Parts: sequence; structure tokens; C-alpha cells
Amino acid sequence: RGRNFRGGGIYVNRPNVLIECDGCTLDLAGTHFRFGSEAKGVTIRGLSLMGASTSSLLFHEDGAEVTFEDCTWINNSGLKDDGAVADLNSTSSVSFYRCEISDSKQRPLRFGSTNAFVGSSLIIRNA
Repeated sequence: RGRNFRGGGIYVNRPNVLIECDGCTLDLAGTHFRFGSEAKGVTIRGLSLMGASTSSLLFHEDGAEVTFEDCTWINNSGLKDDGAVADLNSTSSVSFYRCEISDSKQRPLRFGSTNAFVGSSLIIRNA
């Protein structure tokens, strides 16, 4: 089940980890998942990830190999120019299969005296 984690969400730093949940939502501010250099052969499947105020996924240590399957990202935002879904500041590998990325970076932007909403979406469909 979704749970609030303080200090940057869930940290994965073990090989061959499977996190699977049909229809679960992880809704928390900050980052949802951080991955260490030992996170090889990791699969995350079936989660909805929302509400991240920094990048949803952080890859700041070299060597992680993570696959996301059947996951959805909704209403996340990155800090400044960071990606709303993933911040890959390393030589890690991440794959997305049958995932949907919608309404990323949907914080209001101010133009004069009005707010404008900027949204984007990406649907990844692989067999």
C-alpha cells in the first residue's frame, strides 16, 4: 500500500527486487523512489505515482538497472529544470513498458496577472 516516507521516499539498493501492486497509488510529496548502484534487475509494476514535488525517480548513483511496467505518473513536478518523472544524473539504465506519463510539471505559471497551466503527456506502449 501507499505510505508516506520521509527523507526521499523508498530507497532501493538491492539486486532482483520486484515491487508489484495492481491498482496501488503512491501519492507523496518529494521523491517516490531513489535507486542505488546495487539496484540491478529491479522491476516496478502496476503503480500509480503522483504528487512528487521533486522528480518522481532519482538515479544519482551509477549502475542501477530498473524496469517500470504498467505504471502511471500523474500530477508530478520537478524542481526547476529537473524532470517531473525521472532525474538520471548517473550512468544508470531505466526502461518503461506500457507506462503512461500524464500532466507532468503541471504547476501554474504566471503570465502577467493570470495563471496558465502547462501540461504534457506521453504514453509508452511496448509489448
